[in-house]
Amino acid sequence: MQSFRSQARLLLLALLGVASPSLVYAERWVTSHVARPNPAYPIEHQVDADSLQPSGSFIKYRKRSLSQYPSEEVLLADCVELRRGQWRDASMYPVYPGTIGGDEVAVVCRLAAERGLTTTGTVTAQTAPTPRPSPPAIDEWTVVYTASGETNGVRWIVSHSVSFDSIRQSGTSASYWTRTTNTHGMSRQMVVADCADGSRRLAQDRLSYPTSAGTLEGDEVKAVCVYLQGAAVATTAPAAPTETPRPASREPVRPAAKPTPAAEPEVSLGSGFVVGPGLVVTNFHVIDGCSSFRVRKDTTVYRAALRATAERSDLALLTVEANLSPVPSVRPGGAALGEDVVVAGHPLHGLLSSDLVVTSGQVNSLAGMGNDPTLLQISAPVQPGNSGGPLIDRSGAIVGVVVSKLNVQRLATLTGDIAQNVNFAIKPEVLRLFLDSNRVPFRTTQPSKQLSGVEIAQRARGFTVQVICTK
Repeated sequence: MQSFRSQARLLLLALLGVASPSLVYAERWVTSHVARPNPAYPIEHQVDADSLQPSGSFIKYRKRSLSQYPSEEVLLADCVELRRGQWRDASMYPVYPGTIGGDEVAVVCRLAAERGLTTTGTVTAQTAPTPRPSPPAIDEWTVVYTASGETNGVRWIVSHSVSFDSIRQSGTSASYWTRTTNTHGMSRQMVVADCADGSRRLAQDRLSYPTSAGTLEGDEVKAVCVYLQGAAVATTAPAAPTETPRPASREPVRPAAKPTPAAEPEVSLGSGFVVGPGLVVTNFHVIDGCSSFRVRKDTTVYRAALRATAERSDLALLTVEANLSPVPSVRPGGAALGEDVVVAGHPLHGLLSSDLVVTSGQVNSLAGMGNDPTLLQISAPVQPGNSGGPLIDRSGAIVGVVVSKLNVQRLATLTGDIAQNVNFAIKPEVLRLFLDSNRVPFRTTQPSKQLSGVEIAQRARGFTVQVICTK
């Protein structure tokens, strides 16, 4: 079937006088990784062995993910520094063995070496990326962050710890080992934190990212820097810590006084939603002026990069380092006046719940302020932090992008009246045009079965994320 489709596609392109694409559908797929986030729905990642071709210092290739929501995408692999990135995105990310990206790059580089493909760098066969440093035998861990909740009826808890005994200081930076324990198991990694600016990075990564108080990374860096204020720590260059015997009389060190915190970078928070593998849509004003981007889904934070913006439409597209799923459908037509809608997002972070928040209302008008034809007026309650989140119809499809609310204080000074639940969302027609112009394939579906509020919230939890960017 796949062969027939490939031939038919190429024949149609030839009849239309269109040049053959640089990548054709594969006759051979090589499995690179199998993940089982849900035992009932395993995800198999495969590399198109016939699609490999040099692209500068990278290898360009096609991959597919076979799951409830199958997808295909074109990526780049760096076989010299062992990185991976989107074909249309200049950002490349380090990969590690045992992960989706690490196993995928290993397969691509091995296939490239077997085929004699050459790049501007040196391509060598890789059976696995360079392994992470092995964690030492650590007896004592200190918990610095915990979180718990319930997802789809399943209770979960996350505990994040630091080994203070493993800290090695170099100037304002310190390397140390962390341990994360959750319902799925335990993982350890080596981290480097900078107490001067509160940034953090993995030991294998070159880029550091700012952290915020109240997050896993922020609380971790704060605990380490507070410890350094009151403890004499061995000074070395950031490297894999080695196990050293503790003095027999050593007591856990507790800082005598809380240090003055370093000035934190300005952080912009908003919401977003998945529109494709590794792709998230949000508002332009959420990410405007930011230099680094992250996306949080449930309790996991992923790095992201800016792929496209449309300032006039107030839309932005982020590339995320993970293939987030599921991908919701987008309404192929427009919203209807008076129809019921649901808003999902992460408003008022730090004040309200850090979990997903949903509200419901109606489409009150098919135009925005001043008869703006690109907006819908909705009555579903919206708060700061909802910007960029999905507006969902009763069948679970995306029918808009939450963008703003009426400034009731300013209106009250002008009219003497307080308006209630006057909020706005970008129309689905504008969203579809934005995705089309950036060559992002998306699913569409006509309104069908009416879902309950609980069912819509469960679906929204799967594709709604929090967008965190630092200015």
